[in-house]
Amino acid sequence: MWRVYSCLVYEHDLRFVAIAIVVCVLGSFTSAALLQRAATTGDVQRRSWVILAGIVTGISIWTTHFTAMIGYAQELDLRINVVVALVSAVSAMALSVLGWFIWSEDSRLRRMLGGAVVGVALACAHYMDMAALQVPGVVQYDAIFVVASLAGGVTLCAGAGLLLKRSTSLPLAWPSAVALGSGILCLHFIAMASMTIVRGNASAVLYGVDLGTVGSIVVFTSILIIAVALFLAYQSQNRARVATEDRKRLLKALADLQASEAHHRASIELNPQIAWLADINGGISEISPRWAELVGIPVEQAHGDGWRTPVHPDDLPDVVALWRRAVETGNGGIADTRYRVLLLDGCYRWFRARARPRRAASGEIIAWYGTLEDIDEQVRAELELRRSEERYRLAFRATNDVIWDWSYERRRTTWAGAIEEVLGYPEARDGQTEEWWIERIHPDDRDRVLRLQAAVLQSGGDQWSLEYRFRRNDGEYLSMVSRCLIVRDDNGVPVRLVGSMLNVSEQRRIENELHRAAHEDNLTKLANRRLYALRIDEAIDRANIDKSCVGLVVIDLNNFKSLNDSLGHAAGDAVLCEVADRLRASAPRGATVARLGGDEFAIILPGLTLADAREETVRDVLAGLEVTMLIDGLRMVVSVCAGAAIWPRDADTAGDLLKCADLALYAAKSEHPGAIRGFNPEMRQASEIRATMLSNARLALEDERIIPFYQPKLNLRTGMIVGFEALLRWQDNTGDIRPPASIFAAFEDVELSTRITDCMLQRIIRDCVRWRGEGVEFGRVAFNASAADFRRSDFADRVLRSISSEDLSAALFELEVTESVFIGRSTERVVRTLETLRSEGMTIALDDFGTGYASLTHLQQFPVDVLKIDKSFVSPILADAESGAVVVNAVLQMARSLRIETVAEGVETLSQAEYLRARGCDIAQGYLFGRPSPADRVPALCAASATTGYPNYLVTTP
Repeated sequence: MWRVYSCLVYEHDLRFVAIAIVVCVLGSFTSAALLQRAATTGDVQRRSWVILAGIVTGISIWTTHFTAMIGYAQELDLRINVVVALVSAVSAMALSVLGWFIWSEDSRLRRMLGGAVVGVALACAHYMDMAALQVPGVVQYDAIFVVASLAGGVTLCAGAGLLLKRSTSLPLAWPSAVALGSGILCLHFIAMASMTIVRGNASAVLYGVDLGTVGSIVVFTSILIIAVALFLAYQSQNRARVATEDRKRLLKALADLQASEAHHRASIELNPQIAWLADINGGISEISPRWAELVGIPVEQAHGDGWRTPVHPDDLPDVVALWRRAVETGNGGIADTRYRVLLLDGCYRWFRARARPRRAASGEIIAWYGTLEDIDEQVRAELELRRSEERYRLAFRATNDVIWDWSYERRRTTWAGAIEEVLGYPEARDGQTEEWWIERIHPDDRDRVLRLQAAVLQSGGDQWSLEYRFRRNDGEYLSMVSRCLIVRDDNGVPVRLVGSMLNVSEQRRIENELHRAAHEDNLTKLANRRLYALRIDEAIDRANIDKSCVGLVVIDLNNFKSLNDSLGHAAGDAVLCEVADRLRASAPRGATVARLGGDEFAIILPGLTLADAREETVRDVLAGLEVTMLIDGLRMVVSVCAGAAIWPRDADTAGDLLKCADLALYAAKSEHPGAIRGFNPEMRQASEIRATMLSNARLALEDERIIPFYQPKLNLRTGMIVGFEALLRWQDNTGDIRPPASIFAAFEDVELSTRITDCMLQRIIRDCVRWRGEGVEFGRVAFNASAADFRRSDFADRVLRSISSEDLSAALFELEVTESVFIGRSTERVVRTLETLRSEGMTIALDDFGTGYASLTHLQQFPVDVLKIDKSFVSPILADAESGAVVVNAVLQMARSLRIETVAEGVETLSQAEYLRARGCDIAQGYLFGRPSPADRVPALCAASATTGYPNYLVTTP
């Protein structure tokens, strides 16, 4: 690189170097512009522009070399052979023309090859000029610089050819021009650097023409030729650009014209209206060809009265009469009707015919112009709307809903539906004011209803729904569920309220009865265990807010079992009722007295302070029990033991508080009758009992000592076994069979509870496979699932996989769930699990129905096939049928209405079975029909049922 630099700076006149660079740049950009023009013309003109570009390129190459050589070593007397120089110039131009012709072929390789040929022209021109140069001495060349000059020049020229196609849209195709000029300058000055002149005999005679003599003429002439070519290229490009713009405008105008024609043609083709012309007498004289395409009758046959042929026979008389009347009278200037027309495919469609007369200046009709428009979809929509409205009216009559429609514009409410049948207001059909509706809302509900409605209206909502009491015409208030849809204008302002009212009084009455039965002890009318749980939670929540204490007293009657056995159940019940009355009377205001079960009672004392938390407080509450009681003419003294605990001193939760109170009660009973004990920390022995239960459950699972026992379920109408309920039993270390109550704590543990369910299900499936192999018709087998099982998202899939793995049908199984599954759980997950099992054929049974919370709500929300009436409702039938009849009858009646199967649990006597059968109960189970038995006993039970049946009192004629 230093050699090139020194040659350029020290061996050249920089003025001539600058002129050479200017000539090179001007020639390169002119060549690129000419080739750019050639790329946008036709074949004939393209050849002319390519030839001109080659000539300019050759001149640029030769002139650049010649100019640079003039400025080289001016102290030497350099001369040039004119003939050889001219050959060099001609060869440069010829090879450049050839190279650009090769470049004009549309190929990447040819473009590079064409540029390379131009590079060869460059090399030939330079070295031929050097051969034509006569110097006073010997010229020596450095081979490395020669090769470098050739490689650089040819490569850059090849790159110029490649870039030219990519830059035809750029001004003067400057990337290609830069590459071409760089190639010319690179080859010349590197080649000049390769040359060394060794001076010889200074007196030697040199022939040829002095460079300075012709230099200025050659340079000037070349620059003039290049400038003229550049001007021609520039002018040609301008004309080409103008021609291109004119062509684009012409093509756009042509495209717009074609689009307009297509738009007009499409509009005509898509126009649903068929134009027609009639004379003054009403005879058709012209009609659109589209009419013939639709009906399949030639246009000529439609003239006169021929248009009537495809008209529906039922519509034709009215249409002809209207048209005749319009022709005779003018019909106010317009005739308009609709009728059905038979189309080519054999179907009738509705069309609308409209006509307007054309009148002369005198007002006389001289012709009729008309259109026929297809309105079939519109008419059918109208007919469907009428049918829909009729169905809507009939549906509301069938559902007994009261419909109302309030208009803000008229300020009146229109009533429809069952307003007369349900509420007894026939006059309301004519419309009533808003005040009329407000006056009949129960006073206790009125503010709530109006407040909710106002809030929804102001918030921009579009509907509201609530339940309130509404006065019937006879003065009775009915429970009504009202739903309202708010119609708003574009600005969001309410313009109309549309709603319905549904009478749910009977449903609420049944719910209230069930709710009362679920929360009230049947015998004593005190709060039952479930209501106790709600009240203790409420008391703790309030105490947590006002920083007070909650006392809990658990009471147990002493020797009640002996009293019951000696005097009978009636006397025992009387004692329980008397104790309940006295506890209710002596309990302080705000306290809750509950019967937890058997002879166990509890009193919740809210709002206490630690100073009040003394045994004397409990004694004051129990003082009324110390008086002698008169039961069935016998005087007796009933003594009690009581245990007390204080929240939050003794426990943090309601459950722990009850455990503490129970521990205190057990301590009191261990002392003496009538003892009252408060809880102390030493009484936490109960936790050890729970730990023992959990340990026993884990060992039983590990040793596979969880065993299902099966209790038969009988059809009360046929007396036949229709299935079994699988009940959990487990073997202890000694081999004794233990009930589930002995490991009850395990069912409160999520991990153990789910493991127990899986173990039970596997044992049940194994027993079913064995029974099926023995040909036993065992019906449906019910198994229980705990609330913990439903916390698993894959519970349904696990159950179904276990059943299908043994080639059993899910219809052979029944899943029993209690309402604890529904409380505090994800409703969506429970519903999804139950629906998945049910879709595979498994039956869903709701166990302990009536003892839980919001049972009717669960029936509406969850898929349930079977209701199991709890033993607590069946057992009172033994002593007094009426005491259990309210709930039992309500459940049976509701189940029949919902078409749900009923199963009564805990049937132990013939009278109970007969009572249930007479009132439509489907299935029963209990000790009357059989105690839970191991799986080996099931075939014998089924065989006995199939051959001899159960006792005759259960057998009826199908």
